Amino acid sequence: MRLIGPNALGVVNTDAGVRLNATLAPVVPGRGNVGFFCQSGALGIAILDTAATRGVGLSTFVSAGNRADVSGNDVLQYWDTDPATEVVLLYLESFGNPRKFGRIARRLARQKPIVAVHRGGIDADRRRRGSEALFENSGVVQVDSIPELFDCATFFSYQPLPKGRRVAVIGNSTALGILATHTGIREGLDVAQPVDLGAAATPEEFGAAIDTALADDEVDAIIAVFVPPVEALPEAHAAVLLEASRKQIKPIVSTFLAFDGVTELLAATDEHGVRVRGSVPSYPEPERAARVLAHGWRYAQWRARPVSDTARPEGTDVEEARTRVREWLPAADSRVTLTFEQSAELLALYGVDVVPFEVVATAEEAVAAADRVGYPVAVKAMGERWRLRADLAAVRLDLTGPQAVADAFRELAATTGEESLHVQAMAHKGIGCAVGYENDPRIGPMLSFGLSGAVPELLGDRAYRLLPLTNAAAHDLVSATRSAPLLNGFAGEAGVDRGALVDVITRVAALAFEVPEIRTIDCQPILATTTGAAVLSTVITIGHASDVLTQQAEPRRL
Repeated sequence: MRLIGPNALGVVNTDAGVRLNATLAPVVPGRGNVGFFCQSGALGIAILDTAATRGVGLSTFVSAGNRADVSGNDVLQYWDTDPATEVVLLYLESFGNPRKFGRIARRLARQKPIVAVHRGGIDADRRRRGSEALFENSGVVQVDSIPELFDCATFFSYQPLPKGRRVAVIGNSTALGILATHTGIREGLDVAQPVDLGAAATPEEFGAAIDTALADDEVDAIIAVFVPPVEALPEAHAAVLLEASRKQIKPIVSTFLAFDGVTELLAATDEHGVRVRGSVPSYPEPERAARVLAHGWRYAQWRARPVSDTARPEGTDVEEARTRVREWLPAADSRVTLTFEQSAELLALYGVDVVPFEVVATAEEAVAAADRVGYPVAVKAMGERWRLRADLAAVRLDLTGPQAVADAFRELAATTGEESLHVQAMAHKGIGCAVGYENDPRIGPMLSFGLSGAVPELLGDRAYRLLPLTNAAAHDLVSATRSAPLLNGFAGEAGVDRGALVDVITRVAALAFEVPEIRTIDCQPILATTTGAAVLSTVITIGHASDVLTQQAEPRRL
């Protein structure tokens, strides 16, 4: 016998052969194709009420409480083989076993959409980045709120996935059409100029415009906007929209009379009166309609990726990398920060060359080093305070002669108080980027990418993916941050060599994944240019493999 709870609201199964309501909820939605899992009993009552109000039918509902036995992972495995469940909704406050969740969700999401809200604890930033990486890797659609969760539920439950990102906006309100268009563009959709039928458009005109869009090979999805004049009745317009949607040729969402959910006017039902696919979801604001289509398109892209696409670069020496790490790791110390030279050696074994540099302690050594690495050179402080803060005057660039190098060394040594400085060959100027790795204690090994510097770090503009890294995930990382447009070319500047950045990302990911003693990797700045990506600095920490933090299941609380 399996146990739900304790401290749980209970379970619901709406199958005609089961008809189980083992909850204390005052309102239970009707039968449908959505499975819902949550941990909070109090929130579960509100969720069931919202589902009923929005016209979302449930196959099953599970409020697991403190999860003494049955967990969210168990329920996901049930839904994987349950033909009555076609969409999965999750409200998660914590993960019991994130790695197991990732494996199960990745398999399930290949067939059924999973939409999730994750509310972490006090360490909000760490939990957010961990859950985002886990969800992205597993194909889970992550949303920020319960209302957005149900926005996605009404779409995935009743409409097909878009085959592309081209969207037609059709309606009788110019203002609402423009709002839908602008939001769609911001969300990455390709939205054409809205088709404004005018306030007095007849049902026949409305239907003809929708049929034209359904037949157009340049349209992948439709947003229908209908706000009738005071004297008009909406039934005929709703019938036209519903008839078009029943064909299930392309997804159709609407802002219809400001309804929220699937109203009776837009509901397709079976012989038992149960809402089925072909029903048209309505959103009070057209922005929400556009946003849910964007979620659908991104999920469709993920599902179209190859199942196995692990990035494995050529030209790596895993055995030599493991040997050196074990030589550098003292038996009595569980964590060691490698020197800059050791870190660069390790990266070189995986085909990533740090721009040539030498560590020097005197002006004379600096001049000799400059002769060896080749002019022009940079002299810079590399202490923890100075390494990534060029704005703190800790670097001198484009030095072309011995006297300039000696003067720069003396000046920086006096300014920073550092006992040793770096002399490094000059790289071509470019956009500073950062690639990082850490073994998150809750989620597992995780890679990050973003722009380098204090401002991106302060704003948290980093994208994260779990290891092992797929080729698709490596390419996605380069485009996933808010500042990514700078890499594509901005204000007349040429775009950078994205392939070179992807190559660095995949090699760092392979090193981190294949050498278990590695704890963290910090590669920045990486100067991305139109012709390549030059790594200027890297810091790697290592520890005994048996001591590396791994995810432990959360204790069961009774």
